[in-house]
Amino acid sequence: MSVSACATEGETCMSSLCCQGFTCIMYGMDGNSWSSRFKRLMTSNSVVFKSTVYPEWFTHRIAPWVHYVPIQVDYSDLYDALLFFHGDPSGHGAHEDLAKKIARRGREWSLSFWRKEDMVAYLYRLFLEYTRVMDSDRDSLDFELEES
Repeated sequence: MSVSACATEGETCMSSLCCQGFTCIMYGMDGNSWSSRFKRLMTSNSVVFKSTVYPEWFTHRIAPWVHYVPIQVDYSDLYDALLFFHGDPSGHGAHEDLAKKIARRGREWSLSFWRKEDMVAYLYRLFLEYTRVMDSDRDSLDFELEES
């Protein structure tokens, strides 16, 4: 793929439609486990449709309809969501501006809060909690805020 106007410096265009001025819709759906492509999709400056049953470390840090578009796990609302953003076959009723806004916010969140440092900090906290839970004297390892 070649670098195009829709891709930022150092990135390649993920779809020829994106390069033609359309807001791309990318699908982040689970397979046998979590969607490993979700980070790349969020960073692609495309509106991401996410359908999942698996909780992930970032689940409570992103907001549906702000950073991505939630889709039911049975995909029963997929057609309606596509129609909402792209409109009918003649383009009437399209909400391209909202799609661009969601895509931009998702990309900004991904670049600001989904850094390697964030994932390392999350894993560190996870291992600390796992250690506390597995310790036979776990109550002594509880965190208590001392009042001054």
